[in-house]
Amino acid sequence: MIKRLIAIVVFLFAMIGAASAQVGFGVKVGAKINDLRFEEVYYEDTYNPGFTCGLMMEYMFPSTNIGIDASIMYFNVQTEFLEGMDSPNQVSRANYRTHFIELPINFKWKIGLPVAKNIVTPFLTTGPGFSIIGGERQVAVNNIRCKSVTIDWNFGLGVELFKKVQIGVNYGLGLTNAFQTFGYKGRWTDLPCKKNSWTITAAYIF
Repeated sequence: MIKRLIAIVVFLFAMIGAASAQVGFGVKVGAKINDLRFEEVYYEDTYNPGFTCGLMMEYMFPSTNIGIDASIMYFNVQTEFLEGMDSPNQVSRANYRTHFIELPINFKWKIGLPVAKNIVTPFLTTGPGFSIIGGERQVAVNNIRCKSVTIDWNFGLGVELFKKVQIGVNYGLGLTNAFQTFGYKGRWTDLPCKKNSWTITAAYIF
């Protein structure tokens, strides 16, 4: 599944780039905060800051302000994972560094400003995102591991300056559980935990 997702994104980059001059490529960097929300009292909700960087592609459909914004991003975060919060004497702590490859694929709407469209252009984005684990899955408490792929839905807004620089803020709403636990009937089962996120990025379009 992971190889297929990466192959699909690379294929889209190549096909759109060959099809029209309405395509732009760029580099993107930023800061990201994961907001882990556990449904069980045995674990503590946490905010985990990290950084992200990667490549992006933007394709705008001819004669419209609507397009597709797709990226291949690396994301790194260190989480202090707390387990056993129902009993202070049994709390376990573990620092867990996570590496992800993220594949957000968003629809983009550029809000044209008649007077200043060549200087500043606001935009809105929304679409699915796929996070693929790129490092150690195992967390050092209570037989917990990170799921290999998680899915979220992104909502973003930003501004484009001089048709070259894009600054954006994005909220990712977690759709799938982020962790699994081992022990229930001797197999891995989903741990009720959604990974929402806030991301601030700056991109330069070539």
